[in-house]
Amino acid sequence: MLMLLLIAITESSSAVPTLSADLLRSFPAEDRYPCWSPDGTQIAFQSNRSGNTDLYVMDRDGEEVRQITSHQAGDYYPTWTPDGKGLIFSTDRNGRAELGRQDLDVYSIDVDTGKLTALVTDGANEIFPRMSPDGNKVAYVSDHVSDRRVYHLMVRDLATQSDLNLTPMEFEAFDPVWSPEGDQLVYSAPNPLTKDNKYDLFLVNADGTGTRVLTSNPDHDFNADWSPDGFTLAYQAPVNGVVQIHLFDLETGDSYPVTEVAAHNDSPNWSPDGSEIAFVSQRDGNLEIYRMNADGSDVVRLTNQ
Repeated sequence: MLMLLLIAITESSSAVPTLSADLLRSFPAEDRYPCWSPDGTQIAFQSNRSGNTDLYVMDRDGEEVRQITSHQAGDYYPTWTPDGKGLIFSTDRNGRAELGRQDLDVYSIDVDTGKLTALVTDGANEIFPRMSPDGNKVAYVSDHVSDRRVYHLMVRDLATQSDLNLTPMEFEAFDPVWSPEGDQLVYSAPNPLTKDNKYDLFLVNADGTGTRVLTSNPDHDFNADWSPDGFTLAYQAPVNGVVQIHLFDLETGDSYPVTEVAAHNDSPNWSPDGSEIAFVSQRDGNLEIYRMNADGSDVVRLTNQ
């Protein structure tokens, strides 16, 4: 159910090699969930190009691809730590996975040394982790507070190890993203006011107050990312049955697509200066990573698996 809704949704050492572009591009694969580094020079992503889902980092032009994790378990949903030194991600390396069911923990990894740190290991499925801009908290989605029935949006204080449930109602939440100031989050959840509880984007204060719905589109809205200036969300939603990247103006409520190709597009992620968006597209056959100007112009393919 989770992966359908998302359409698709000893460790590596300091000696992890840089892989040649020719070798990496010789295998068909899926590259997913791009995320710009805080300095804008690199993009992290997950890929099954090695036969297993691991984390990679490449230059902003798609060159100098480095494999960051190498483990028989799967590693998913990478995002950068605010200092640009590491990635946080979900992983099933805990050995608890049940047949047909994800059971992921949240870890961080230093991209240079390979040092792993466990951040959230509550014996449930903990996914879509995002570290707060100040580095003190991690937002994530978990089913551990509802006896594994419903995914709630949680915020873990890394100093106290205490959790705050931002979505106590019995509706699932996915894809949290912090505001640039760290005082609010946006997430995807079923809208109880719509037919069939379709997924819309919601905004909530970081203390759990002030929840309100942002979008009300004819179909599901997922995978929002907040622009660095705080005024715009990029997100994915279908147009005539094809998932496209949209922009949503937080001041006016206006929303419009910036991709218009007859192929699936998802997982938008803003560059730190707000001028570009990295995203995933199937426009050339495989699920590959691209970047474009924020207005949808000058699309550049970065991976070719």
